[in-house]
Amino acid sequence: MDAGERVSEAELLGLIASRELALSWVEDRETHDERGTALAELAARGDPQSAAERASLERAVGATRAGLAVAPADPRDWMQLGYLLVLLEGDMNREAAEALLFSMRTGAFQAPGFLQRRLFWSLAHWAFYDDEERRQIGDQIRLAWRVAPGELADLALHVPEFFAPIASALEKVPGAQEQFVAALAFATPLSAGR
Repeated sequence: MDAGERVSEAELLGLIASRELALSWVEDRETHDERGTALAELAARGDPQSAAERASLERAVGATRAGLAVAPADPRDWMQLGYLLVLLEGDMNREAAEALLFSMRTGAFQAPGFLQRRLFWSLAHWAFYDDEERRQIGDQIRLAWRVAPGELADLALHVPEFFAPIASALEKVPGAQEQFVAALAFATPLSAGR
């Protein structure tokens, strides 16, 4: 099977079963991660808000947590857990917000695409954070500004609620607010077919 190739439901179920068998022999983060990812994919293919989807999401959350119990310093798994908890609860929630913070704490410096996705989800959970946690997100905003200022401007343009926290975090960077406002003029509107 090639990377990116769609797998059948039977193949997903086979992968899940093989990972469960492997975990009965030896427990490692990667095997839990593969199982959790396959369960999340299975849930995504099911009927939205069905009992089967919920059961698959619960199992995916459990697999991701089990992997993190074995190797807790994995920022991608913490972000995956946050995302799965949003899907499971059907909305933003404090538990997901905490998982996103752990993602930042275990790996602040990440590839720009990952950094942007994590920042999106963290800003979506803004109401769940206290002042200290918001300062940590501010650090991520300033990091994103250094590595991909245009993408940060796109984010603020696409989700107006994110503008205030982003602009506030950039107050600490000399000249950044002015550059940010200028970057908004060149941001890619959603209607441009992104």
